[in-house]
Amino acid sequence: MVEFYDRGGDFPLASDEPNCPATISLINCLMDPNIHVLGLTQQDKTDLVDFMRNGLLDARTLNQVAPFDHPSLMVPNGHPVDSNGNPLPDPNNPGQAQDLYMNIPSNGKNGGMPLPAFLQNMARP
Repeated sequence: MVEFYDRGGDFPLASDEPNCPATISLINCLMDPNIHVLGLTQQDKTDLVDFMRNGLLDARTLNQVAPFDHPSLMVPNGHPVDSNGNPLPDPNNPGQAQDLYMNIPSNGKNGGMPLPAFLQNMARP
């Protein structure tokens, strides 16, 4: 993501746009004028990624410590499916699928297991 924005996006050259005026070269004539190459150094990029990974998260939230502690929570998490992969209907709600629920265990004011990071969640089966 940082590389994408640093290079000003991935836009075709003006020569690829049949409706671009001949006076515009090497940029997409449809591109917003505020989008441009940033010219970040490698250290700028490293610092930015570090900030996005660590600087935007309150450690109390990560560790579920007061005031971010919570009771046991049952959260909808998808639908059971039949052998063809189709969601099973909810007998109590015609036209709707059944819900599967995930239990998020309660924790106290001292917190619980640290919450997984986005990429850790993506890696889980």
